Amino acid sequence: MRRNRTKLPIKPFLFVAAIVLAGIMIFNSGLLVSMGLMKGNIPEGIGIDPSDPRVIEKVDEAVDRNAIKDTVNKVLNLITGRVDQGVVTVIAHDAAKGFYVSGFTFELQDAITKQVIEVLTTDEEGKATSEPINYRKAYRIVQVGTAKAYADTNQEIVFEMKAPIMELRLEQKIGNLVRDYVRNPDGSIKITEMMMEVPLILQKPELPNGCEIVSLASILNYLAYPVDAGTLSDSFLDKSPFYRRNGKLYGADPDVAFSGDPRDPAGWFVYAPPTVKAGQAYIDEVSGNHVVVDITGSTESEVMRYIEEGIPVAIWATRDLSPAKYSYGWYLEADDRYFEAATNLHCMVIYGFVGDQLYVMDPLEGNMIYDQATFFMSYESLGSRALVVEEKTNE
Repeated sequence: MRRNRTKLPIKPFLFVAAIVLAGIMIFNSGLLVSMGLMKGNIPEGIGIDPSDPRVIEKVDEAVDRNAIKDTVNKVLNLITGRVDQGVVTVIAHDAAKGFYVSGFTFELQDAITKQVIEVLTTDEEGKATSEPINYRKAYRIVQVGTAKAYADTNQEIVFEMKAPIMELRLEQKIGNLVRDYVRNPDGSIKITEMMMEVPLILQKPELPNGCEIVSLASILNYLAYPVDAGTLSDSFLDKSPFYRRNGKLYGADPDVAFSGDPRDPAGWFVYAPPTVKAGQAYIDEVSGNHVVVDITGSTESEVMRYIEEGIPVAIWATRDLSPAKYSYGWYLEADDRYFEAATNLHCMVIYGFVGDQLYVMDPLEGNMIYDQATFFMSYESLGSRALVVEEKTNE
């Protein structure tokens, strides 16, 4: 006897399965969120600008060449709920000259928690690329480090990850002290001309031998301290008069005090330590936010690094940039040692450069341009003496 076999309704099952599968794929695709029918993972008001021209969605060309494999992967991700991932590429480019620049540092953060996911630094092509991160989440790129010669900024971009490559272009502006520059092969910048607006102060007639305190006053005025050189000399600079005893001339150790008085044509000079002390005493009296630092012993490259960082340098050289001439002297009060004094000593302020020439505030001659190599030979012949005034740090 033949049994009647009931046919299973396969088509309705396939139809239901197809609807369920389509629902899963639509849910996993984020389409309902895009249409406003579901709430997504990104809260409103987080700062995403859909029209931000700095944010560019790009396709990974390597993936695009394997379109079939990529399509299969996307379908499987829609079915399984596995989240797609892409990378962030940050590009730092010069606002004026357009080239890409290395050495800029950025934090990739979770835009909601502000947790740092990765730190990125631009390479010789001006680019930095992250590890893969999940789609449909909000992220924040924050600039935390600036390359040499560029203005410090706190740029940031908030964006949604929704493409294989999210390219973020951040424009970088050169510092306002830099007048010209070129790009090195490694993507860094070489400054070819820069200048600080250090005020010109002449030492004569008020302080005929006050080049050191005049140089200090010029730097302090540049930093917006309203003090004149005469006040610094009279009220803050340690001085010691000359005198004779047992037929010998005695005077101050220039590392301790000024020998004579800057107002006196018969006065001599002082080295960095008492000048630093005078400047710091003034700054402390007015509750200033700077420290005066003795950088005696600094090499030429170290001095020029201060200049490139926008810090003028008071520097001991000779009046005519010739080697120091030691043809006079006196005995020191403290230990009766004989001190040989340079008769052509001078103090000036370097406030910039162009090529291999220095911009110098010379208290005797005015604003001058001196050959860098010749200037530093003179500086070294006097013992490489210099000082700077820097902003206090929180350390």
